[in-house]
Amino acid sequence: TYTPTDAANAEFYWTSSDDEILRVWGNRFRTLKQGTAEVIVRTLDGTFEKRIKVTVKETTNEPTVSYVKEIKTEKEEYTAKVDEAVDISYTYAPTDAVNAEFYWTSSDDEILRVWGNRFRALKPGIAEVIVKTLDGTIEKRIKVTVKEITNEPTISYVKEIKT
Repeated sequence: TYTPTDAANAEFYWTSSDDEILRVWGNRFRTLKQGTAEVIVRTLDGTFEKRIKVTVKETTNEPTVSYVKEIKTEKEEYTAKVDEAVDISYTYAPTDAVNAEFYWTSSDDEILRVWGNRFRALKPGIAEVIVKTLDGTIEKRIKVTVKEITNEPTISYVKEIKT
């Protein structure tokens, strides 16, 4: 929480002082290894900053939660025509992972527009659909080749006449 609750600069940026010890996304974090790091929260305008010290201790117990270890897609590569929309079927493992929220983006916004696990081909070229867990620990890239629409009709010729 923050005060005053009606503050005009109440938009925040969250980060970690050491990404090898602790990964931060939004107002959540994930510990990665033993050590000490800080969660740093700043107003977007830079006028206020708060640091929260986090000490990560080694555990000898088996983890009680699981995290995404792999993102699988139906295909590793897609071919699409300009203006075609395509859904990418995907799964992740393990299925009980606590960080099973994903961010989808394009490596080239002029070639592909991406929203969720769907893309639209915008112009000829090669780009990648990139899917990541929100905490940034797992990433998958899917190659997409976009081809121009051909308006030429397909012409067939007589090959045989039977009597």
